[in-house]
Amino acid sequence: MSKPKFVAIDGNSLLYRAFYAMPYLSTSEGLPTNAVYGFTTMLLRLLEEEKPAAIVVAFDAKAKTFRHEAYSDYKAHRPATPDDLSRQVPLAREVVRALRIRMLELPGYEADDCVATMAVRARDEGYSVLIVTGDLDELQVVGPDITVMTTRRGVTDTMLYDSDAVQERFGLRPDQMVDFKALRGDPSDNVPGVKGIGEKTAAKLLAQFGTLENLLAHLDDVKETRVRELLRAGAEAARMSKHLCTINLDSPCQLPVAECQVQPPDIGAVRALFSRLEFRSLLARLEAMTPPAPQTAAPTPPATHMATPVRTEGSNIADALSALSTCQSVAAALHLDGQDPLRSPVLGLVLHGDPGTTFYIPADAVPELRPFLSGSCRRLVTHDLKRLLQALGRYLPSGSDLCVAEVAAWMDTMIAAYVLNPGRNGQSLGALAQELLGLEIPQVQASGRGLLAGAETDEEALVRLGAEASATRELAQVLEKRLRSDGLWELYADIEHPLIRVLAEMECRGVLVDKEVLASLSVSLAERIRQLEGEIHSLAGVAFNVASTKQLQSVLFERLKLPVGKKTKTGLSTDTEVLESLAAEHPIAGKIVAYRELTKLKSTYVDALTQLIDPDTGRVHTSLNQAVTATGRLSSSNPNLQNIPIRTEVGREIRRAFVASPGNVMLSADYSQIELRILAHITGEPELVRAFEADEDIHTHTAATIFGVPHEAVTAEMRRRAKAVNFAVLYGMTDFGLSRELGIPVAAAHQFIKGYFARFPGVQRYIKETVEEAKAKGYVTTLLGRRRYIPELTSGNRNIRSFAERAAVNSPIQGTAADIIKLAMVRLDARIKREGSPAQLLLQVHDELLLEVPEARVGEAARMVREEMEGAYPLRVRVKVDVKYGPNWSDMQEMVV
Repeated sequence: MSKPKFVAIDGNSLLYRAFYAMPYLSTSEGLPTNAVYGFTTMLLRLLEEEKPAAIVVAFDAKAKTFRHEAYSDYKAHRPATPDDLSRQVPLAREVVRALRIRMLELPGYEADDCVATMAVRARDEGYSVLIVTGDLDELQVVGPDITVMTTRRGVTDTMLYDSDAVQERFGLRPDQMVDFKALRGDPSDNVPGVKGIGEKTAAKLLAQFGTLENLLAHLDDVKETRVRELLRAGAEAARMSKHLCTINLDSPCQLPVAECQVQPPDIGAVRALFSRLEFRSLLARLEAMTPPAPQTAAPTPPATHMATPVRTEGSNIADALSALSTCQSVAAALHLDGQDPLRSPVLGLVLHGDPGTTFYIPADAVPELRPFLSGSCRRLVTHDLKRLLQALGRYLPSGSDLCVAEVAAWMDTMIAAYVLNPGRNGQSLGALAQELLGLEIPQVQASGRGLLAGAETDEEALVRLGAEASATRELAQVLEKRLRSDGLWELYADIEHPLIRVLAEMECRGVLVDKEVLASLSVSLAERIRQLEGEIHSLAGVAFNVASTKQLQSVLFERLKLPVGKKTKTGLSTDTEVLESLAAEHPIAGKIVAYRELTKLKSTYVDALTQLIDPDTGRVHTSLNQAVTATGRLSSSNPNLQNIPIRTEVGREIRRAFVASPGNVMLSADYSQIELRILAHITGEPELVRAFEADEDIHTHTAATIFGVPHEAVTAEMRRRAKAVNFAVLYGMTDFGLSRELGIPVAAAHQFIKGYFARFPGVQRYIKETVEEAKAKGYVTTLLGRRRYIPELTSGNRNIRSFAERAAVNSPIQGTAADIIKLAMVRLDARIKREGSPAQLLLQVHDELLLEVPEARVGEAARMVREEMEGAYPLRVRVKVDVKYGPNWSDMQEMVV
């Protein structure tokens, strides 16, 4: 009897492959669809041909992974995702949801980690597993009952690998593939490998020694002297590379295999989505392969959840509000005709109290709700309060005033769930209801016809919205109880909840951008790029496409005969590491590095920002995400304003485009070395505390301590190295990482770190005690009580466990810094309103707050900002804030406040 089949799909990999394999496609309205079309075609093919019993699609989460924390340059040289591809990622997710396929993403891990974990779990539960991916990384998990299907030239041109196929192509066992990659490196992920070792040599070595570890333990047995010395020099790089390349089979995926059973698609949702994407042939194909199965349709919420439409005539709305006002709590569910809370039309709002009191308020009646929403209701709850405020704010004057002063009057179930467990795989209402309530609620999503995904009638739409509101209300009760029992209620009530309104206002306010500055910079960069291209052609003695890897390989290694570095599938590597090593051989290499940097800055920042300026406001309105990172820090997206480079000339020129409006200036207030000050506070290390109290330069002090010289004898190079060591300790950087950072041997880096601990024993004691406590509890906490659960501390994989230990050491420090600046934002915003100050918060970027203030009152505003930031949370060392102001974000002068 054959085993049931489980199909696990790397969604990002397939989508990326489809984007480059398919010709450009778009809807009649200009929405690009080639990637999502190829992706959908592959999904339908798998469902039709493989006939799986269970299926899952994994996507990469937005947060950085444990690999980035272990190696900061991991995937660092990948070009920015094209905008046309980025726009199709959410569409691919919609396709998966409409097909009723379970999705999986896990912050801190990549999609292939999730895929492999689910594959092994399914195999152990008796399934025959097929992994579908666009690359070869998953080959390392091939084995009994696990095969891998990879795409080749297109989406449907595939290759199937079992153990024999892997052996036939590479001459290696599947379990040796990770060692193979660790030796030869992987330029696409910027994995270094061993410099000078190519595919043939790597395969030959593994055929002889079996594993990387055995090879490195028997280097004297390597016959070829050149290879032996390359391995000796690159041993640490190989070990690091193997850590980066090893797929995590123990990622903390909470999704049971049983919940991945194949379900009939939501035909209503598919019709709406495919019609919007103009996938007429795919819709016909899907309907042909899907027999009618009404008995297996997704559970329909009971009719008792139906929201009663409220008319604006007569006393209907007054009667509805009167009935709701007697309820202990009321849940609100927003009905938007789209996904953008700032721009999508509001169709209506569902308010749900006790059973029988569920009402649908149409958008034109929203203004009549103001007295009720702003204070009459004792407890109003919703999921994603910021989204609700921004949407309703367009219908009510001063809509942000809906956040009443009394914290208990609101509950945001998304933020509450995030505070309870920031590492949870998503904070969606559906996932939370399923996890915490055991409820399956329908997806509430606009279809473009005023109805909802999967809703064929207005009546069904009202039932679905009512079910969402009902689940939100029930979820709020569970979450509040857990927050209080875990000692997290104050963190939620005093920081995270009031911050929602602050962020909502900041997003709506946006940052003014001078398009002419960007346009001028774009022209300037284009000219600088053109000049560099000419210089490169002159040095090469021939004109060629500098952006073409193949042509560059020919120029560097055939025409100019430069030394060969790493080899890749497409030939000799021309990545940044190789070019930097060639800079001493020929000036063309440095020119190419500069050319790449400028072209990336131009496309990723200068030209992209121009397209993101709101035509109505002239401003860029980023999203400040409150429920994404595991440490509590805010993130920024659409666009990501936290990633604008500030240490380069071009980066500063980009910041110059962010300007104050006429009569105003920009005010920047930046915490000075806040994480090192928190380290001094937590560890109580006397020397660190004394240095900060004496207002000494902490990096100079560390250099003087480590090198054993007076402060005045510390050189710039000593300070640079001491600064690197300070942050190496703070972020758990390995000897290997520090050696790359400073360009010194690993042994020397080890001695630096060892010397640091010898002179600051309190820091080493903190690290040891924190890791031990984290292993005992399963989590770490910040000074303000925020938790981060780290289940990887008990992993059997040494590399994963080491990463978890570094996260346990850093999270209380980084998380406390996040808590402090959030608390400062809440208090500063409250003071601005209390005093009627004209200052306006614009952005939070890591440890910096950016405001816009009238030029005539900049001194007053600076004093207010510094007082609130420095006094937000007192430490045993002084919290110091550096304040600057100027006409734009770049041209600023220091202020003495």
